[in-house]
Amino acid sequence: MNQKFRNAFERLLKYEGGYSNHQNDSGGKTKYGITESLAREVGYDGDMKDLTKEEAAEIYYNHFWTKYRYNEIEDERVAFECFEQAVNLGPDDANTNLQKSYNLLIKDEIVVDGIIGSKTLSAVNSLDAKDFNYLLKLLNIMQGNKYIEIVQSNNSQKVFIRGWLRRVRLKVNKDQSSNDKDMTPDGKEIINNPKLIKAILIVLGSGAIIKILEFIL
Repeated sequence: MNQKFRNAFERLLKYEGGYSNHQNDSGGKTKYGITESLAREVGYDGDMKDLTKEEAAEIYYNHFWTKYRYNEIEDERVAFECFEQAVNLGPDDANTNLQKSYNLLIKDEIVVDGIIGSKTLSAVNSLDAKDFNYLLKLLNIMQGNKYIEIVQSNNSQKVFIRGWLRRVRLKVNKDQSSNDKDMTPDGKEIINNPKLIKAILIVLGSGAIIKILEFIL
C-alpha cells in the first residue's frame, strides 16, 4: 500500500468513522464504512466491533482501490473521489459517474458501462488541470443528486442526509494534498459558472440545480 492510498484511506475515515449499527441503515453493522456482509465476503469472521483499522485498510485496498483501478487515476483528488463514492454509493454508481462526467466535458465520448478499463483511464488521465477541476465538480454534483433521490424516494433515509452532504464538495482546491476543510460546498460556484450549469442540465435535468442549491445554499 503506497502513500497515495494511505492518504485516501485516512481521508475516507473522516466520513466513515468507527462502529455503527443504525436501524435505518440498510448496511447493518459497519465499522470504518465496511459492512458486515462485505467483511464476511472477504473472509473476516470476527465481531464487527473488533475489526481493526489495518484490516479495514487491507479490505479497501484490495477490494476497492486496486480492484476498480482508482490507483491508476493520476489526479489524486479524482482518484479519492471515485474511491469515496464507491464505498458510499457502490462501485457501479461511482464508475458510471466518472464516465458520465468525462463525457459532459469532452467531445469524444467514452462508453458508459460502469467499468473503469484502459480506455476510461487513458481518457481521464489525458485531461488538463482545468478540466480535472471541472470533472471533480461534476462528480460531486452527481453524488449530491443521488443523495437527494434516495431521500425523496425513502423518507427514512432523511436522517442521513446531513452526513452524506458533508461528502459533496463543489469548491475545488488545486492542491491535491488539501484536506476537506478547504473544499466546502459553495453554491455560488454553480450560479457563476455557465459551463457547469449547462452540464448539470444535460445530465440531471432542469430540476436538479434547484434541488442541489436548496441543500447547499
